Amino acid sequence: MRLYKVVLLVSILFCAVHLWLPASTYSCQPCRAKIDFKETVKRADLIIVGKKVADEGQMVRIGRNQSRPEGGKIKIFRVLKGKAGRDTIDVRCMYGMCGYGICLEGDGLHVIFLSAVKSEGGGYDYTAVHSGCAVKYYRVVDNSVTMDGETVPMAKFENMVSGK
Repeated sequence: MRLYKVVLLVSILFCAVHLWLPASTYSCQPCRAKIDFKETVKRADLIIVGKKVADEGQMVRIGRNQSRPEGGKIKIFRVLKGKAGRDTIDVRCMYGMCGYGICLEGDGLHVIFLSAVKSEGGGYDYTAVHSGCAVKYYRVVDNSVTMDGETVPMAKFENMVSGK
């Protein structure tokens, strides 16, 4: 009878800890500090103007009613920094349940900041800069870049990327 009480007590304690400390059960870790635009540009291996043309990989469930693809195929329209070597690349979006990569929604143009996959990329060429704790992308509309609520003409944005 004592073993039954011990097991019951341990079970109650275990449940209580997980209910009171839910942060210890999350698998995705938030960024301690997100690097700014200038540091993102400096660390990026490739900066492009492109758009998602296809989802790739398995669909990953994120929450009760939402799923995202593991990655995407991105068509490159212009390279602002680095060399891609081809006109489409495979970009990682999800790492398990965590969206640390580049998860583009819709079919619009974006300026995308990328890092080459250093180790087991699962068939993907690029992912987000600084494990996703950086600027991932900005939307492009009418040859202007919308960055942090401000609209910047593409020519000025290109100068910002090149440091001019």
